[in-house]
Amino acid sequence: MNTLQEPKRRLFIGLFPDEPVRAALEAHRKTWSWPAGVRLTNVARIHMTLQFLGEVDSSHESLLAQRLANVRMRRMTLLLCRPKAWHNPIAVLMPDEHAGLRALHEDIARQVESVGIFLPPEHWVPHLTLARKTRGAVPPTGMTPITWQVNEFVLVCSHTAYPARYEFIARYVAQG
Repeated sequence: MNTLQEPKRRLFIGLFPDEPVRAALEAHRKTWSWPAGVRLTNVARIHMTLQFLGEVDSSHESLLAQRLANVRMRRMTLLLCRPKAWHNPIAVLMPDEHAGLRALHEDIARQVESVGIFLPPEHWVPHLTLARKTRGAVPPTGMTPITWQVNEFVLVCSHTAYPARYEFIARYVAQG
């Protein structure tokens, strides 16, 4: 018996800053002390991952795109104000705690699981990755917070073959 495997794509759900926030992120990165060999994230690709899904077959992808429309996202304002150099080694910018962001993360997880995509238990830490290969990076000691008005979340396919790129599959606009 010859069974065909459905094609799979590498998916995640995330928040992408608009142009003024990306410009502020670019300016913020200039306040860091970076080591030689640092790899700055392309500013157009900077995002906050809400759920990483990994390889998803086309039938689950299609159903998920429909189910995510059931998520009732409210517009929210995030305050990006906590720069950190993590040990893995990446440099991140984290928002202040926000109940609406946590609720959105949980609502999306319920929809993902409703289509049969397994999400491993995790301790989610909301952040934007600014750079990789950052061993020895020093974040600024004080920073002017960056205000980010979040108006949508996005289902994204991550193409990792050269040239790496993100393909927006569906956008889900906030209510109210």
